[in-house]
Amino acid sequence: MSAVLSVLLFLGFYGNLQISFFLYKILQGATLAMIVYLEVIPIVYELLQASKFKRYFTHQRLLDISFLVTALWICRDCHQEKVLYIFAIVLSYTFLSIVKAIAERERPIMLSIVVFSLTLVPLLVITLTKAAPKSVDPFLVKQWFAIGNYALFSYWPTAPNSGVLLLDMVVIGLAIIVLSCYKQASKEFFMAAIAIAAFLLFLNPIFATALLKFTHGINIYRVMIAGLPWTFLPLACHALKRDKFINLHYLPIVFICFGFLAYSPMYGKFSHMLTAVPPYADGRDLMPIVQHLLAEADHANQPPLNVMAPPYAGSYLAAWPNLKSAASNRWIDNRIFSARAELSYLYGSEITDSEITEKLTSGNYDVIILDRRDGLTYQSWLGRMTQHWAPDLIASQQALLAGQSLRRYLENQPQPVFEKTLEQDGFEVYQRRAG
Repeated sequence: MSAVLSVLLFLGFYGNLQISFFLYKILQGATLAMIVYLEVIPIVYELLQASKFKRYFTHQRLLDISFLVTALWICRDCHQEKVLYIFAIVLSYTFLSIVKAIAERERPIMLSIVVFSLTLVPLLVITLTKAAPKSVDPFLVKQWFAIGNYALFSYWPTAPNSGVLLLDMVVIGLAIIVLSCYKQASKEFFMAAIAIAAFLLFLNPIFATALLKFTHGINIYRVMIAGLPWTFLPLACHALKRDKFINLHYLPIVFICFGFLAYSPMYGKFSHMLTAVPPYADGRDLMPIVQHLLAEADHANQPPLNVMAPPYAGSYLAAWPNLKSAASNRWIDNRIFSARAELSYLYGSEITDSEITEKLTSGNYDVIILDRRDGLTYQSWLGRMTQHWAPDLIASQQALLAGQSLRRYLENQPQPVFEKTLEQDGFEVYQRRAG
């Protein structure tokens, strides 16, 4: 039953954090790294239970360590933030184990002290460097303390895209109860330490500063997912009822119902899952283009096609390694590259044919896709709620790219470099001529 509740909680609150209109593919990098992270957690638990260092030199423990190292490499290669997940839960568990032992007037296990020290040192080194934070979001990050060239920052996820859900707050409270009720060696204590790990980092300015120097501030909220709150809530409620006669079995059901409430502080996702996205906004109308381009790009030893496309098409085409969509991203700034003019400038009335020629040549594009659809009004509910991308991306790009300069240029090229190879469902595909 707990497994079913966990799945429903995951879908209701975390299962639709898409990067754009489109769902992650099954073995997309972040998804694969998350699977590896989940597989690693039991191994981390077993490794941290050894009371003596010599127990690490058994055949089974050496295999576990080898598996952990391999898992870290996979996570780094697929989605390096998952390495930070593992780091965070190890730091949290060893720190809380030491605090628990001291509170109960016991001698902390030496292994916990050593591992905590080893994980603490990199954080201190990063914090004490003179490097500035990679990026500072004024809504999330505040300067806490400064001496000369050194500054400490505080961080707390408050924006819709990176906000603490009501579920997270309840999980923090339950984690504190579980940590006080169970011994360090118990699985309940370990899972509670995982559940609260991200918030221990956020609340400590030294740790928060290290995180801000290690990765971009806008991405730090993702560490909250390391706590697996959708798993911990049913587990904690079941354990407290079984061992401490604290009856909270209704809480997971209540939060599953909250998953239908879309707005703060719930941010439930069920509404999005049950709302059909029109075909012109979910990528189905782009499949003919994909198949057309893959027919030429899907060959051994052939480099990916360099595609210039509006954001809607570009974000979808980026899912195929054979198609390199460098000209747009999920945001509506639509920059070709940060050092060049905006994509919208290519459509504007101010640009000349010679400028278009120069930009297309310097961009070394193989394919240009034009979106000539009209009257599209779809608003993305999930984009509006999470602020993960422009909710009116379709309508915005129509207005932004409404000029005719690029279209007229391609239809009347001074030198025939690109030819129209496909026109379907309002899209036009131009490809560079061979030779």
